[in-house]
Amino acid sequence: MTATIRLMPRGDNVAGNLMIRLPASEVVSTTLVVSSDTRDLPTLASVERIVDRLAGFGLVLADPGEGDRIARLVNKRFLPVPQENWEDQELSLKVVRASGEGEPEALRAVAALRVPVLNATDVVLRHGGAYGPVERRANEIRLVDELRQAVTTRKPVWVRFGGQALRFVATTVLTQLVDQLVGIPITDIIRSTLRGAGELSL
Repeated sequence: MTATIRLMPRGDNVAGNLMIRLPASEVVSTTLVVSSDTRDLPTLASVERIVDRLAGFGLVLADPGEGDRIARLVNKRFLPVPQENWEDQELSLKVVRASGEGEPEALRAVAALRVPVLNATDVVLRHGGAYGPVERRANEIRLVDELRQAVTTRKPVWVRFGGQALRFVATTVLTQLVDQLVGIPITDIIRSTLRGAGELSL
């Protein structure tokens, strides 16, 4: 299946014939202070927000390479361009519908992880070079705690459909974001939270 996303300077969020219109101002992270150690975060955050919008329609990227294509579009057509000069962009993506047994539940479990990750990313980017070690540590602790809570709240889903949920995680950039933010693989956080609840495997 192919979905075409259209990133628009202004627009509504409509799905029709798998043409999904996304207001660029809501998914592209640009009005941020970026320091040398956070230079990849605006791109990653933008990709993840687009992945999140696709997930809202029950769609996941067919493979991680599709995320790279989104990143190239964001890096070339949006981040280096003043927002007032943005133009509509279209990109056809290979996607699959999450409609098999447990897949909708697994997709919602991944969405619950996405919320604290993007919130923590925004905290870092708002502070940029002024982000000190105390603030950084507090953000790291808060993120890990909120990820654990997100997993615990949906523990039955993770126990039953955890393998599927981890496969969905692999089609996002959550792993890269969490690695940059706390230096711990998100899968380790998930597994340690579920320790004793059963094996998970990609």
